[in-house]
Amino acid sequence: MGIASFLFGQSDEEKAQEAQTDARLRAINERDYGKGGVIYNAIEESQGAFAADNALGTVEKHLANDELDTATGDQQIDTAFDTELSRRTGAVRNAAGSGISAVFKSIFGIIPWQVWLAGAAFAFFYFGGFKFLKGKLKL
Repeated sequence: MGIASFLFGQSDEEKAQEAQTDARLRAINERDYGKGGVIYNAIEESQGAFAADNALGTVEKHLANDELDTATGDQQIDTAFDTELSRRTGAVRNAAGSGISAVFKSIFGIIPWQVWLAGAAFAFFYFGGFKFLKGKLKL
């Protein structure tokens, strides 16, 4: 067993054990859902022979879907990892953004807009805005 299979996947031993478990599950399903089985008889009694005959096929289809899901396990792990990473980094970004936003809101929110406007006008004229306007308007 290599380090990669140890960290990211199943070993050959685990795959063999999984195959044996699936085979045992199929045998149990065939015994119980097949004609004369305990579950077959219960379904036949309550829903009729047609439903009982279709029950084994339905169970086998579900088992095949489970095997298909197992085969795409790497994709599921990758998707789950990406989703969780996005969620957690999004939370960090939101926390940092809300912290910065709170600082600016506290700085700019305390002072009324009229004071900001008066301060901007004062700064404009203090840094030569009057000369600029005089040159543009040719006063």
